[in-house]
Amino acid sequence: MSQGLLFLDGFPLPTSPLARHDHPETSKEAARDILKSATLGELQRDAMEYLKKFGPATTEGLADRYNTLDERTLGRRLSELKAAGLVRVVGTETCRTGRVRQL
Repeated sequence: MSQGLLFLDGFPLPTSPLARHDHPETSKEAARDILKSATLGELQRDAMEYLKKFGPATTEGLADRYNTLDERTLGRRLSELKAAGLVRVVGTETCRTGRVRQL
């Protein structure tokens, strides 16, 4: 039997730690803070809104178009939403760095 996802403010909590044991203490503090606040759900909501507004895009493309969230934050939140089945990969695109990224 698979374990169900936990949700906060209607959005999924990450199934893996936000900061690994080998990350600096500042990263661990930021991870604790984001879980204590409503920030995590707000960031996930923002990521979904970006997709609704701009359509399929890489995290790099979304960050370029909507500059309030950086690419790393968008990637993490979209991964959580994907794990919860709220968003899905629809293709790939080559970014300006030459890397192929998921849409």
